[in-house]
Amino acid sequence: MVEARHNKAEAAIELEFSFEDKGYVEVTMLDENGNLAYSYHRFHSSPKRSHCIPSDQLHGQVYLLRVAFNGDTVINEVIELT
Repeated sequence: MVEARHNKAEAAIELEFSFEDKGYVEVTMLDENGNLAYSYHRFHSSPKRSHCIPSDQLHGQVYLLRVAFNGDTVINEVIELT
């Protein structure tokens, strides 16, 4: 399970990961033109983790967020930074 929320006060998109086991997490964000705006990938030994994406470094308004765990997409949603 993954939860994503835009925290305007902290200028960040906050991700909370809760998986059943350890594994490889991939986070990508594409802008509205399909360009890669953010990428993160790492092996997590703990099933519960958090990660922040600094939204003040993003220049667009609409992004497609994809999170994959061990190669399987677990979240694919549109994030609006308004």
